[in-house]
Amino acid sequence: MKSYKIIVFAVVLAIVALLVLPFLLPTQTYIQKAERVASEKLGVPVTIVHADLRFLPSPRLVADNIVIGDDQNVKVEKLVIVPTLSSLFSGTEQVNLKVIKPVVKKSALSIISALKVKNLKNLKPRRLMLARLRLLKCSLFGLICSCRY
Repeated sequence: MKSYKIIVFAVVLAIVALLVLPFLLPTQTYIQKAERVASEKLGVPVTIVHADLRFLPSPRLVADNIVIGDDQNVKVEKLVIVPTLSSLFSGTEQVNLKVIKPVVKKSALSIISALKVKNLKNLKPRRLMLARLRLLKCSLFGLICSCRY
């Protein structure tokens, strides 16, 4: 009976830790670094208003209100990145990506065409497989679409 209580206590403690831990992580530091790196690579300002790490129901990174470009060429209301459990045991990382309310203006094409090879040279290639992509309530060049891959 005593070992049963210890097991229950340990499980409850683990769940509480998974719920509280994301609030203790200094996400603002990581957000600023991500904005700086993305701005350097893309050559335009990148802003992430809020991001946090969540462990339940599964590990995920959630970023809110992402803006790319001086004229808000690309806006994303919410981006959710969820690694698949199978990628923990394989050499290839797999993620599920959910993009909610992305708005891509035609002027965003100039950002892509202006990418310089020198900005991309320092990137280290990594094996990453996009297992699932969901675009919800998106606007691409003024056209409304919703798709799931």
